[in-house]
Amino acid sequence: MTKKSKRPPFKILAYAVFLFLLYVLQASVFSKLPISGARPVILPLAVVGTAIFEGSVKGGVTGLFAGMLCDISFNQPPVQFTLILTLVGVVIGVACDTLFARGFPTYIIAGAVTIVVCALTQAFGPVFLYDFEFSVLRHIMIFQCFYSMLFLLPVYIVVRSISRIPGAS
Repeated sequence: MTKKSKRPPFKILAYAVFLFLLYVLQASVFSKLPISGARPVILPLAVVGTAIFEGSVKGGVTGLFAGMLCDISFNQPPVQFTLILTLVGVVIGVACDTLFARGFPTYIIAGAVTIVVCALTQAFGPVFLYDFEFSVLRHIMIFQCFYSMLFLLPVYIVVRSISRIPGAS
């Protein structure tokens, strides 16, 4: 009978700690530093990076947890980000498994598209449920997208570093 190595799952722990750190930054720090009324959304960038480097299953699971954290930090319908970010993780993971190269150009494009999708998702409730004027929200959405995209490179570097940790994940 062979003994299995009981190594702790450092990669899973590293992703969990990083997601929690991004959640704290997004909910506590950057929520106090709006630019023209916009606050950055940075958790989806971790989902994109995880999906690119780890595949669709781990991207989907990361999206599920990141979505729950986003739903907690924003005053949105309860499962809005959970569904969107889970879907983003799975779709980008499958796309990188089959069509696209895993690297920085793919991350930049997928991250930018995800940020725009998140901005549109946040505008959906006020526009359709509360009859808010889209032209008023458009200004905030544009600033939110650019503010969020400032974090593309730092999140990419950390996620790429975590993905290179050897061992079970």
